Amino acid sequence: MYREHGFEVEQGVAACQLSHCGLPRHDKFRRYHKEFLGQDLDEAEVEVLCQSFARQVMQQVLAAPAMPGAMETLEQVLQAGIPCFLLSGTPQAELSEMVHALDLAHYFLEVHGAPVSKTDMLRDILLRHGFEPSRCLFLGDGLVDYAAASAWNVRFLGIVAPGEQSQFPEQVPTSAKVAIPDFFSWDIWSKKSNSG
Repeated sequence: MYREHGFEVEQGVAACQLSHCGLPRHDKFRRYHKEFLGQDLDEAEVEVLCQSFARQVMQQVLAAPAMPGAMETLEQVLQAGIPCFLLSGTPQAELSEMVHALDLAHYFLEVHGAPVSKTDMLRDILLRHGFEPSRCLFLGDGLVDYAAASAWNVRFLGIVAPGEQSQFPEQVPTSAKVAIPDFFSWDIWSKKSNSG
């Protein structure tokens, strides 16, 4: 979306996108225009950019293959009876539309999108469901995900696409595919251990 502003701006926005992955796009557009173009956007301008971006994202998401390991892991979690939640910086209405269009709704107990922050989403889920943070696992591909998990002492696995550089601190376990890591015990969530 920033190609028309030149290579440097486009590359700068792309680099920021990686470090701000998971932030609501309204905030991103305001930040990128201010930082790279020296422009303050009003609400109407932000909304036009968001609508255009939403159309592009929907087309790309529906055409894209799943992340490596994602479908297998979702099926594994579903079969194990483990509650699974989707937290995203994508606006709630768009996220719900995507989840249904991709036939993924049955994998998730709840789906949460912007404008609520992931930190607040996670806090709400932990409190409403009475989950012990040490018994939970957050898989995420952005620093916003890691920050949300860290804020509530939830274990975290960073997903780093093959060939990409990890943006996570060195001590954070990462994987090139979506999977339940070895350090996370399935026993704490198994139906047997929760049945009495």
